[in-house]
Formats: sequence, structure tokens, C-alpha cells
Amino acid sequence: MHCRAHFLSDKINEELGDRARAYMKWKGVLFKELLASSDIFKTIVKPKAKINMILVLLIPQGSEEFGFRVIQDTKEIIGNVLEMGRRYQRQEKLLQFDFANAATGGDASLDELMAIGEKAGARFKALCRILGIIPVTIPIINRQFHELIHLMSFHFEKYPFLLGNVITLVDIGHIGTFYTHLGRDPVPDFIIKTEAPLVFEWIERVTGHAVWANKDRVRWNQEEKTWETTYGMLRNSARPSELEDDEVPETTLNIARLLLNDYLPVLRDTLKRTAEYISKKNLGAHTFSLHAGNEEVRSDRNLDVHAMWMFQRINDRTYSMYQYPEQRQACDKWLKDVGDRQRAIAFVQHYTLN
Repeated sequence: MHCRAHFLSDKINEELGDRARAYMKWKGVLFKELLASSDIFKTIVKPKAKINMILVLLIPQGSEEFGFRVIQDTKEIIGNVLEMGRRYQRQEKLLQFDFANAATGGDASLDELMAIGEKAGARFKALCRILGIIPVTIPIINRQFHELIHLMSFHFEKYPFLLGNVITLVDIGHIGTFYTHLGRDPVPDFIIKTEAPLVFEWIERVTGHAVWANKDRVRWNQEEKTWETTYGMLRNSARPSELEDDEVPETTLNIARLLLNDYLPVLRDTLKRTAEYISKKNLGAHTFSLHAGNEEVRSDRNLDVHAMWMFQRINDRTYSMYQYPEQRQACDKWLKDVGDRQRAIAFVQHYTLN
């Protein structure tokens, strides 16, 4: 089970601690032992736990203070671990069904679909290693996911869409990931709905189901005594800063910084290898880094020419159109805003293809 937890026990409760510890090991929960120091007791146990006793499991959850949910008592710990296991089992069942449904068009019995899906799922699961999704990176990916939906929630308190008050290609570009990959998967879907309901509302808004800020919805304006469309309107409770033409909200920049911090080095390496051997479909593997707080992990993943193709589109539309220098300057400024200038701009200019 892919959950990097912290387990806090002491000698007084060692018997109970061994029960929980053994259960988590058999269930495959990744956890670290925390020293039961007085600082931990004062900072985490006393304010967050039900009673002032040490036998505590800390599960990563971005919406909570300190980034962890506190679970106390052996039975509660085992119960939560059991529920997490059930969630992942349900997750695999749905994914297997989806794989088989796509392969057969649904023209098979449920038992046949699940058998086909299990084989297809195994093939797709093998791709995780190629993408750099392995036990050492999974905890950081999970932490980044919680941080991402936290930043998005803060943004959607002010704006209905990622660039402000109206839908753009930025929303369309992200909805595949958030609806298809995350919103239809029972585990991340549960996390989004329970920790970041504003993100879930944005998913429904972009797919045309949300009530507020949809093109097909109206609300009553009490002052004007009339109906008005909600599209392009702020929430009544929102107090965002006014945006100039083409200005990107600061809350959106924070989201972009998180996403680009680890991706820019991947893109730079991809461009470098593609430029060296442009005709080769498989560029091989490279070492990449993931960051969450002060923690860093490194692993290997395969590179793909798709990133170069996407980069070429940016180059063709922005950096090759010298008759519009202000467009290039605006793009340079945005890159500077979301990351350090040397990393974000130098390689763009170096690998601009003519």
C-alpha cells in the first residue's frame, strides 16, 4: 500500500505498538518510526490526539495541520489501514473493468471482463517503472498531490477557472488528468471530494455539470431584481485582486511553480537528448528528482519525444514570431515568475529550434 506514514510508540505501550506495527508490515504500509520525544508530544500528540497518550499513526493529508492526520489507539490504526487497503482493492477492480471495457467494447460477461482487465492492468502497471513511479517516489508524489489540490482550492476560493473568470485552454488541458485519471479513480476521487471540494466543483464546472459559473446557469441578482448568468462572474464571497489584460493570478502562478519545479529539469534533459539524436524514438532513461518540503528523492524514468513536440509548438507560436516581440517578452516574464530565470529561460533559448 502506497502510504508513507509515521508511527509513534514508546516502551510503555510496546505490546500495543507491536500489534499495530506487525499489522502494517503485513499490509505493506510504508512507515517510519518516530522518536517519542517531549517535543513530538507537545507539538502533535497533545493538541491533535484524543487523549494524551503515545500510540499514534500519522498519515499524510495535506489539508491537516503539519500535513498529517493523527490516528490514535491500536484498533483505530488497524481499522484505518484496513479501510485504506479496501480502497486500493476497489481501485484496482474499477481500473481492470475499464481496461477490459475499452478492449472489448463491453461485449462480454462481467467475469470475462474482469479476467481480461486483470491481464491488461498488469501490462499497464508495468509502465509505472518506466515513468519513474516506484516505491521511493510514490510517497513524494502523494505529498505533491495533496499540496497541489490545496493550492488549487485556495485559487478556486477566488476564481472559477485557472486563469480567472472565464474558461481557457488551460482548464481544458488539465481536465483530462483531473477528470479521467483522478476523478474516475475511486482513491484520488475520494481525496479530492473530501479534502478539496472546490477542486471537485471545478472538475464538474469544466465538464459542464457544476451549478456556479456554468454557461447554462443563472443566479438571482437581488439588487437589480433580475436574473444574470453566472459565467464569468465571481462568487459573491470572493475578494480577488483585479486582473489586468492577460495577467495571470498569483494563485495560478503558485500552482505552476509546484508543477514546473520538478518538470523543467525533465524537459531540459528531453530537449537535450532529442537535439542530439532527433530521429530516435526512444531517448533512453534519465535521473530525475521530486521535491516535497525539504525532502528530495531521485529515481530513473524514460524520456519521450512528445515533450519536444509540445515545446516546438511553444517555440513556433511564440519564439519564432519575431514580428511580435511583446509576445516573447510576456512568455519570458511568465517563465521567470514561476521559476528561477536561469533554469526556466536559458534552456528555452538554447534549445529553440529553427
